Amino acid sequence: STAKGFVNVGGGTLNVEGDLVLGYAGSGAGGNVGRLTIDSGTVNVATTTKRWMILNQWDTSKGELIVNGGNLNLNAGTDLRFSTGNTGSTGTSVVTLNGGAITSYSGNQTGTDGAGVVDLNFTGGAAANNTFNLNGGTLSVRAVITTSDSATAAFNFNGGTLKATGDDANFINLDGAATTQSVNVLAGGAFIDSNGHTVDVVDDMAGAGALTKQGSGVLRLLGGGNSLGAATVSAGTLYINGSLGTTSGTTVASGATIGAGDGDGGALSGGLHIAAGGSIDVTQGVLTLASGTLSFDGFDFDDLVGLDVYTAAEDTYTIIGGSSFTLNTANLAHLGWENALMVGANKYAYFQEGSLDVVVIPEPGAVLLGGLGLFGLLRRRRS
Repeated sequence: STAKGFVNVGGGTLNVEGDLVLGYAGSGAGGNVGRLTIDSGTVNVATTTKRWMILNQWDTSKGELIVNGGNLNLNAGTDLRFSTGNTGSTGTSVVTLNGGAITSYSGNQTGTDGAGVVDLNFTGGAAANNTFNLNGGTLSVRAVITTSDSATAAFNFNGGTLKATGDDANFINLDGAATTQSVNVLAGGAFIDSNGHTVDVVDDMAGAGALTKQGSGVLRLLGGGNSLGAATVSAGTLYINGSLGTTSGTTVASGATIGAGDGDGGALSGGLHIAAGGSIDVTQGVLTLASGTLSFDGFDFDDLVGLDVYTAAEDTYTIIGGSSFTLNTANLAHLGWENALMVGANKYAYFQEGSLDVVVIPEPGAVLLGGLGLFGLLRRRRS
């Protein structure tokens, strides 16, 4: 037999102290369906003891959660988990966040550092098919994961914001094969707020939509096949450990930073634009630009993180690797020796023409300077 249970919350407050299960057991045609729709108001799951909110517990039951507005509070680190029970849990379940908020709290509606996760497949079998559609609103959790890699699972960014509640090396990590478990960026785009934390996206993200990195803190892209329409770093730091390809380029806003995430470097393709006040970080490694144009609204040595030309040894420093991109030198300060900046006693620094390499050198001898027609220039610089 099958059963369907629908609950609509249009205001007020609904408190659930134990586990909240949408879709429990039943294996008839279509399976049992449990649906919760929140249009406004507040739904609290748990108070001070960690619980679970479950979609599809046992058999082919289906869980459906639709949040159009209001607040779903996962208190005391409560998790939102799909397909629990055992491998016999094989339902098709969906969460759709169109507006409002789903928030993990460490306490009872307090403490924004909740450890709750979205687990798109806890123990479900291969026939389970689970989806989270982030179309709007804000999802604030510690991580989006799959405990089991057997089921089909998809996390679809399409306009809403995913906000970190703590540091996590598996902030987005669907553990299954890319053919069955995927992170998709649809037309509405992916908005990820690191919220002062350091978080890693382990999976490749793919789609025609754009990625916008928001908030202070660090977002690291570990996957080697991220492929998006565009990317914007609006705040904080975006580290590329793997690769990020875009069709419309990557933009770094004023006050934001981009860089390679480790000593092996990271790769960008599709172009890179640094707004005035944006930075390139070379602390971890060298970012490679494989294609497109590198351009600036205004860029100087002060916009480099991890290289201080005033204390750097005399050498040549690679800032952006690669030989297949086009360098637009407009708005780039100290380009070429003739525009070198004195950074110490008889020491100069400049951006090398044809690349973004930084060259730190001693002042050439007067004879050489005279031959180059630069002696008078340097005398004027020092006067």
